[in-house]
Amino acid sequence: MPTNGFVKAVRKQAKGRIVLVGPTGSGKTMTALMIASAFGERIAVVDTEHQSASLYAGEEGVPDFDVMELPTHHYQNYIKAIRAAEEAGYDVLVIDSLTHAWTGKDGILAQKDQATARSTKGNSFTDGWGKATPMHNELIDAIIHSKIHIICTMRSIMKYILEEDEKGKQRPKKVGMGAVQRKDMEYEFHLVGELDQDHRLVVTKSRILPVSDMVVLKAGKEFGAVIAAYLAGGEAVKELPEEARSEIDSNEKRIEAEKEHVETEINKQELLLSIQDVLTAKAGNGPMSRKIKAGLCAKHFGSEVQLWDDVIHLTPEELTIGLNKLKGQ
Repeated sequence: MPTNGFVKAVRKQAKGRIVLVGPTGSGKTMTALMIASAFGERIAVVDTEHQSASLYAGEEGVPDFDVMELPTHHYQNYIKAIRAAEEAGYDVLVIDSLTHAWTGKDGILAQKDQATARSTKGNSFTDGWGKATPMHNELIDAIIHSKIHIICTMRSIMKYILEEDEKGKQRPKKVGMGAVQRKDMEYEFHLVGELDQDHRLVVTKSRILPVSDMVVLKAGKEFGAVIAAYLAGGEAVKELPEEARSEIDSNEKRIEAEKEHVETEINKQELLLSIQDVLTAKAGNGPMSRKIKAGLCAKHFGSEVQLWDDVIHLTPEELTIGLNKLKGQ
């Protein structure tokens, strides 16, 4: 029977993509290290939490690990660390924490703000996010396509609630209210676990069926072993040659560049429509309107701009400056 390109689905071996989300003090770093120990003996840690991971080094029951501290939280530093861990032959990389790639020094939000500030029109959507989104996507791609297991931690937005204790008294309790990262970031991972102040891990999203919906107190190597066994239980995957991987990376960058170009063109068309509306409002549609519009264009866009055909060839930045002058007349 013809399949028209469809093939029988087969579960393949995969590298783990795990994220642990929780408020300060919920045990994200320790839990990540203990789970990581199930994926192999060689553990690397990217520490953005002021050497917090190293505080656990040498403690009883904690696996040995090597650590790297990033100079800033620029997304390229994260990508370089992932590549370095791959090249060094580590079994698993713990990124503690991925929140700083979003909110930290030189993080994605800072890159968005800088791009917006550099823009003459200060448009955070086209200029800010137009630059920042491809950066964010490049970091996600580096995690998803990595040759090693990756466990990330993310801080959660904290809130205090009153909870009744065993004596019936109301006591404040710190709870997480969602990850401090880009919206829906968690869905890029095989497994999302949320930790509370009692170090209880609740699996809120999982493609690892044996642990779906599990609630585990002080999750550790045993919990990680279930995940590792499931990921290793599929059909072996043939690794792409380096040339093919480079071609894929190049194509992804080209696609992002094309998206950015399209967004710029859409912005330009919106600017042109706004200019037309303002010119019509000022010059009307009478017999002298064409001459009036030409004069307005020359005054606000430059003396060499006399016709609409001249206006449409201006850059978005030039259009924005001229439109602001036109509106302010």
